Amino acid sequence: MVADYHIFKNLIFAERTLKNEQYNKYLEIFNILTRDMPKPNMVIYLNASLDTLLSRIGKRGREFEENISSIYLDQLSADYRTFMETFEKQHPDIPVLTFNGDELDFVGNKDDLKTIISQIENALHKGVKSNELTKEI
Repeated sequence: MVADYHIFKNLIFAERTLKNEQYNKYLEIFNILTRDMPKPNMVIYLNASLDTLLSRIGKRGREFEENISSIYLDQLSADYRTFMETFEKQHPDIPVLTFNGDELDFVGNKDDLKTIISQIENALHKGVKSNELTKEI
């Protein structure tokens, strides 16, 4: 199964938006509910600079994204980087492919999409561990 969402993503937003006491309660419930949840075979992390993110948000023209503050988006990007660093340390058995969104545009450039798909297929076929993968593609 391929998904652009994982339940762990909720932790990033919860930590950013909830007060400490609320977050701790949320975390307790989260841990109970996800204890037996299957782990992903691989995580694909697309990282891009604030300028690239803002540019792509503008190109998409989604009404609900129009009012996203650049400060909030920058904080969220930092939160994702921190989360991914922690995730890789806590789950060394789960490969993480990181792609540089400033250099790759899989929506606007089909060759970039092919590159990404090729890297994913190679990692899946080899069954490699995260420390054997190219970290920044």
